[in-house]
Amino acid sequence: MNEANKKNIFVIDDKGDTIENLSNLFKNDSEVVIKSSKSDFDDLKKSFDRYSYLIIINHDDLKNSLNGLIQFIVDNMFYLTIPVVILSSDEELVKDKRILDIPIYNYILKPVHPTDFKKFIEYLIEVCDYNKNINDISGLPGNRTIDYKVNLEISRGSKFSLVYLDLDNFKEFGEHYGLYRGSQVILLLSDLLNNTLKKYGGMEDFAGHIGGDDFILVIKDNKTTKKICDEIIKEFDEKIIDFYDEKDLEKGYFKATNRLGEEEKINIMGISIVVMDYTEFIDTTYDEVYKKMMKIKIRAKRVKGSVVLTS
Repeated sequence: MNEANKKNIFVIDDKGDTIENLSNLFKNDSEVVIKSSKSDFDDLKKSFDRYSYLIIINHDDLKNSLNGLIQFIVDNMFYLTIPVVILSSDEELVKDKRILDIPIYNYILKPVHPTDFKKFIEYLIEVCDYNKNINDISGLPGNRTIDYKVNLEISRGSKFSLVYLDLDNFKEFGEHYGLYRGSQVILLLSDLLNNTLKKYGGMEDFAGHIGGDDFILVIKDNKTTKKICDEIIKEFDEKIIDFYDEKDLEKGYFKATNRLGEEEKINIMGISIVVMDYTEFIDTTYDEVYKKMMKIKIRAKRVKGSVVLTS
């Protein structure tokens, strides 16, 4: 299995019983890998994997103080991105979390029921898996979740619409105005997608971020698709002008040098939208439909300004 697909659980255990129990619980799950270390700081630095899904500390027979160990994790182990679980037989510690200087919210009182413990760890892994797939600029889920959602609706036979959105002239905008302003445009669009789905869509509608300036919507009720797309274009065209300097807005373009070294006029950013309905998925795959969408996108990009095209 590819290393990137493994789900590493890092165990800090001076006693040894937690490592053994976890290994037994997940022995039939090839994706989950149990890694371990004693609480010695030098050992931790050598063996810790920063890509771990979670850290489990066996508080029983811990040679270092728990507060000192947690502080070490905060300072060295990407504390904000990796959940920490404390297993302990100390009922007072589990009940009164203020004993620790730094808040840790996942406490389990030993002894634990193996089935319940496994379910809890699987839940944390699932949450971690989802969070790792969130785009840090847009706050929207990425390709793994997008694929899951689309294939779920296909398997259900839903009458959904798949909507692909791509910004026109975004690359040139970012090169001209800088990375920060480009990131703000991505945030604008992600907020616009969420707000429009909330206003006109349903609870099961979905917005995802493929990457860069490419986004996906899954609209469960295809009768609402046109309204949603029209609203996105209307709102985007109204708000995007706030990101341009006044002199560029007055001209309706700014000048940039292309790859051939030639100067060209770059128009105010628009948004190209491609819509495919559920009938496109009959007797074919998501990958094939996606390829068809990319061909339609090429046509959409030739249109000046924002546009919606269907198959």
